[in-house]
Amino acid sequence: VGGPRPPVVSAQAVGETGRVRPLRPGISIAHVDVSAGTLGAFVTVAGRLHALSNYHVLVGSPSASVGDAVLQPGPADGGQDPGDRVGTLAAFVPLVPGTTALVDAAVAALDDADVDATYPAGPVTTTAPVLGAEEVEKIGRTTGVTRGRVTAIELDDVVVGYGAELGELSFDDQIEVEGLGSGPFSRGGDSGSLVYLPDGGAAAAVGLLFAGSESGGENGTGLTYLNPIGAVLEALEAELVG
Repeated sequence: VGGPRPPVVSAQAVGETGRVRPLRPGISIAHVDVSAGTLGAFVTVAGRLHALSNYHVLVGSPSASVGDAVLQPGPADGGQDPGDRVGTLAAFVPLVPGTTALVDAAVAALDDADVDATYPAGPVTTTAPVLGAEEVEKIGRTTGVTRGRVTAIELDDVVVGYGAELGELSFDDQIEVEGLGSGPFSRGGDSGSLVYLPDGGAAAAVGLLFAGSESGGENGTGLTYLNPIGAVLEALEAELVG
């Protein structure tokens, strides 16, 4: 399906690429040595507040270590260590060359617990399975709030390119989404976005955005791929905070 929605600068960004306090979903964030991706949601791990995003946003490389600085905004959006440090890499699901993966996920332990966890769709503390054809929403660093439709579930052999260090990895049990309207559901830099079923202030999470293609879908603007949120939370031993 092509490469992941990589954390990159986009001149067309309509989302939050600047410094935002208190922290909230949809803003630029990244490991100190990565460019910029999206803060997807807030979770608790062992009772402490964390930011949830992708491995390739909060870790980026097998050479990264727990305790590394995480910046908001990400370095590509002007973030500088230590002035924009908001936390440290705390835990991640390793991505191993030559193996089949289920999730591209990591969390950063936050230095400050003053966050806006309800932006923009109200509290998201529950999860929901998808069966196909559901309308979903996300807020991302590049494209802001967009709506899409689930076009496939339980997809296996979703092959994603991660560059020289990790090569191509295959993912099983993934969710596919196409954009509604004339635009794409996601672009580069939206990696890490939480995808949810909007429901008038009581949204339910369905997946963590991690990859996409530049073509496909009914409107021809590309397809987006999600890790099922249940698998993400289970792997990180995390609970959503809304």
